[in-house]
Amino acid sequence: MKRSVFFRWLIVGLALAGVILFMFRPTSSNGPNVLLITLDTTRADHIGCYGATTARTPVLDRMAAEGILFERAYTPVPLTLPSHATILTGLLPPEHGLRINAVKSLDSGIPTLAEHFDQHGYRTSAFIASYVLNSRFGLNRGFGYYNDDVTNGEKGEHGVHQLRSARQIVNASLDWLNSEGTSSDPFFCWVHIVDPHMPYQKHPKELGSDFAGNAYEAEIAFADQHLGRLIAWLEEHNKLENTIVVIVGDHGEGLGEHGETEHGYMVYESTMHVPLIFRIPGDMVADSRGKRINQVVSLVDLYPTIGDLAGLPITSSLEVSGQNLFAVGDTIASENDSPCVYGESEAPLLEAGWSPLQCVISDQRKYIRTQRPELYDLASDPKELNNLAEQHPEQLDRLEERWKQLEAGLEPRNKPTENLTLRASELKALESLGYVGSGGNPLASVTRRDIKDVVQYPDMLEQSQGLISGGQLDEASAILEDEVRINL
Repeated sequence: MKRSVFFRWLIVGLALAGVILFMFRPTSSNGPNVLLITLDTTRADHIGCYGATTARTPVLDRMAAEGILFERAYTPVPLTLPSHATILTGLLPPEHGLRINAVKSLDSGIPTLAEHFDQHGYRTSAFIASYVLNSRFGLNRGFGYYNDDVTNGEKGEHGVHQLRSARQIVNASLDWLNSEGTSSDPFFCWVHIVDPHMPYQKHPKELGSDFAGNAYEAEIAFADQHLGRLIAWLEEHNKLENTIVVIVGDHGEGLGEHGETEHGYMVYESTMHVPLIFRIPGDMVADSRGKRINQVVSLVDLYPTIGDLAGLPITSSLEVSGQNLFAVGDTIASENDSPCVYGESEAPLLEAGWSPLQCVISDQRKYIRTQRPELYDLASDPKELNNLAEQHPEQLDRLEERWKQLEAGLEPRNKPTENLTLRASELKALESLGYVGSGGNPLASVTRRDIKDVVQYPDMLEQSQGLISGGQLDEASAILEDEVRINL
């Protein structure tokens, strides 16, 4: 009898505690909505508002015309998982610990942007188009709804569908918005678009024959078309003027430049320079319509910028490495500053035992640290064809010092963990995306090879796998034999 009374009072006490906690939970019922759109594998120079004359991107162009476009935004790493980890944590890869895809999960002790919004009363959701961002890799923390089932993806190769198209992702997003987005509480919604990732499709049904010779731009046009449906929903429900829209690329695509067909190994502009557009409601930021900023910025700056714009200041305990892109007083940060941004690719080391790369971009100079250092003047040589390292050793030395300063401040925030053990089905999913041979421990080597000398080998390996899948074993064997002979 006494036990029954005790439990009755315990239940009452817990209920009261729950009411009290709910009453004092921080809320932002009057705060703006936030729509974060990440464009996977999307080069800035293939979008209309960035100067691409053959692009068909009216929605992205409109967002830029009504918002703020950053002309020189950079990813810190040309791979999907570590790049998105930087966006959602405000930390650089050496700090959050994710250096390549599908090897580790984000440390549970590292706060995320979604958790920050959730703690302040926002309804949070994410719509993921690729298995590379599956919840097991840790970016789902803080999202009340994390839609990451890609098994029925429309986009894939070799009969394995591990990518969801922009049509599917926007459909899922609109389903959630129609059921949840009309609430009085604001939302933080992340929409991941992966269409410009290999394999490219031309979408003749939707786009006609305009892109018959350029399937990569067709994918961007297709994505833009479906993003228009999201913007239309915001307008139809009178929410666009109370929604911060952030559109950003996670990394670009090589498209054959410097010998790199896709991305992940090199740190040239083709894979590091990404689009970044803010459409900000009302007068949150002065002079925010059609503004173009030429300042060098990094994706690490998105966490503090988005949080501050939404009225959720970053507390000192979070210790993010990024900075608010908009200065105190609601004015755009001075373009006369001389910022310096960090970039890296550990994939050559971790996946093949080759030399890793780091890069520093400052003003119009870019320094690539590798076996044979590279220095470029991006103003006169945007395609990075003329290496100035030998001609200007003094500039190389200055940028090496800048890199050392950056590197000295990058303290790991993650606990050392073992690599994830992936099931056969998960490995197959990653192989279908071209992510093969991923590892987390560098191979032993006395002298690491410069990626410039071996960049063709990943393409050769992927080509051989395609031939094997198609039953062309002799042709595949010949390619693999060549690769082994050259690498020995």
